[in-house]
Amino acid sequence: MREKLFYTAFGLRIGSEIRLPLVELKGPAERLDVQISLENSARPLLSTPKAFTYEDTPVQSIVFRIPKVAIFEITLTNEIKIFPEPNAQIDAIVLFLLGSAFGVILHRQEAVVLHGSAVKIDEGAIIFLGPSGIGKSTLATAFAQNGFSLLTDDVAFVKFEMENACVIPSYPQTKLWRESLDALSIPSKELKSLYSRINKFSVRMDRAFEAKPQMLHAIFILETHLESLSKLIHFDRIFGAEIYSALHKNTYRVEFLSQIGSPRRHFQYCARLAQKVPVYRLSRPVEGISSRLIAEESLKFLKKERGKESEFNSFNKCS
Repeated sequence: MREKLFYTAFGLRIGSEIRLPLVELKGPAERLDVQISLENSARPLLSTPKAFTYEDTPVQSIVFRIPKVAIFEITLTNEIKIFPEPNAQIDAIVLFLLGSAFGVILHRQEAVVLHGSAVKIDEGAIIFLGPSGIGKSTLATAFAQNGFSLLTDDVAFVKFEMENACVIPSYPQTKLWRESLDALSIPSKELKSLYSRINKFSVRMDRAFEAKPQMLHAIFILETHLESLSKLIHFDRIFGAEIYSALHKNTYRVEFLSQIGSPRRHFQYCARLAQKVPVYRLSRPVEGISSRLIAEESLKFLKKERGKESEFNSFNKCS
């Protein structure tokens, strides 16, 4: 029997047979929200062995396969069973475990799960949303380098506490491509690649991590434009149906919603979030502008908005 390690992330207590880059609990938890096991026996193959193939099992488990990595089965009681494929790298297993597998569990909660990175500023949390490669992790790391705290990278878990929308922290790590490391002057020599098939690295943020939930202050949708550099960065607030469209488009693993059976609930939570938190479009040039400058301009913009909008003047704490 493998030794079990105990962690916390996304407000959940986790027991795992695999070592993970999460915040460790000081001792065994009395009650676990998630249990992770590494299975020795092979699981029967899915009917169509493609990436992100789903299977509805008789016991309502969600099952998906990542070729050359593993089959992941997530039960209704939030047990994650991992069936490694031959010669699979443990780093690759961890990558998809903390991404897609946890995505299933988070979507089962009464919350909104967004494809974004979040940081804590003085007044609360801000989230940056956008497609892969748009610069969410790079921007969050730039904020951390300038004295702010990381809350989560790539997966933003937003729960409602009474009337407040709260960002629940994940774990102290960002994932950056080599060009992002170079742009932020982070040496890659001592950094660990996520796994050998990709040129992306894990950057530990232990000293710049905020472990307490934070009230959500604003959401930025990251986009790029082809205008000249003189135009620099545009900020535009969006309203109504455009907010729901943006939140739905930037939902983490949105395809999980139909599998788990919660599209209607997701719509309700997005609508609730749209009522509580201002959402902005942040458009920047495709190239030629640094993440540090984007961070600085975002803070200046929020300061101006806070001065003219009463909704920015009152912040309650998240528990």
